[in-house]
Amino acid sequence: MRLGLAVVTLSLVLCFQREEAFLTLHFFDVGQGDSVLIQEPGGSNVLYDAGESPEVILGHLARLGIDSLSLVVASHNHLDHIGGLPAVIRRFNPR
Repeated sequence: MRLGLAVVTLSLVLCFQREEAFLTLHFFDVGQGDSVLIQEPGGSNVLYDAGESPEVILGHLARLGIDSLSLVVASHNHLDHIGGLPAVIRRFNPR
């Protein structure tokens, strides 16, 4: 699981990388699994996994003042990774 998370994170970093700026990564403890928020200097936010509890992931995003998500990514369809995603999608309506 950790290797998969690292591969996806690195892939996203390379996709959004610009010469003059860096990405900001936030790793959240969402219970059984982890969640990662990737912030691109141009304002795009990408969420990778959301854990099982909508309240937990929405709380993490609220504490950071996140008001939009450009993309959400689910690593696989286990509840401890995607349980919070429906609420995240309803709240942020990513593209």
